Amino acid sequence: MRALAKDPKLQAQYLAVERASLPRRYGALWQSLGLSPDQIARFSEITMQQTEQVLDIKTTAQLQGLEDTDPAIKTLLNQAQDRANADKLELLGESGFSQMQDYGRVQPIRDFVDSLSGTLALTGATLNAAQANQLAQIMSASNSSYASGGTAESPIVTSFDNQIISHVPANPAIDSDAVISKAQAILSADQFATLQAQIGRNQYAIQVFNTLVQMPGDPVMGFMLGRY
Repeated sequence: MRALAKDPKLQAQYLAVERASLPRRYGALWQSLGLSPDQIARFSEITMQQTEQVLDIKTTAQLQGLEDTDPAIKTLLNQAQDRANADKLELLGESGFSQMQDYGRVQPIRDFVDSLSGTLALTGATLNAAQANQLAQIMSASNSSYASGGTAESPIVTSFDNQIISHVPANPAIDSDAVISKAQAILSADQFATLQAQIGRNQYAIQVFNTLVQMPGDPVMGFMLGRY
C-alpha cells in the first residue's frame, strides 16, 4: 500500500488486475444467481467503484501517516462498504444479496482452491468447475470459523503473528482428516496427491510452531524468519 500511494501507474495496474480477477472470484456466484450479462456488468462496476474508493482512502491514509484502524479511516471504509452493499441489494434483491453474503464468507477457501487449481494447471491436472465447487464446499463444512457463522479462514496458515503476540499454540482452520477423506472421492490421483501434500505441509508447520511456542525463551522468531 505504501508503494501504491506514491505511484499512480502502479495504482492503475492494481485496478486493472482487480477488474480482470472478477470473473474468477465471482463467476460461480453469477452463475448460481443466473445473472444476465447486463447484471454482471453492473455488479462488476459496483465492485470496482468500491475497490477504487477503498484504494483512494487507504493510499491517502498512507500519505498522511494514518493506519486503517484510525477512526476516521474506518468510517470512510465502512461508508464505501455500505454504499456498495446498498447498490448490490438493489441489483440482486434480498435473496440474491443474502446468497452473495454467504458466498463472501467462503471467499478465503475459494482463494485457496483457485491457488490449488493454478498449481495443478502446471501438471495438466487442473480442477474443473464442479470439482472446485465441491472442494470449496467440503472445506467450508470443516472450517470452524465458517461453521460458527463467521467468514471462513484460509485452510493454509499464512501467518503466526497473532499466536506469537499472545504466545498461544496455533490451531488448524479445517478438519484436515475430514477434508482428505471426502476430497479423495472427487479428485483424480494427481489432484489428490497435491492437495494432500499442501495440507500435510500446513499441518507440519503448525506442529513445529506449537512445539517452539511451548519452549522456554522466545524461539519462534527464528521459526518465522525461516518460513520466508
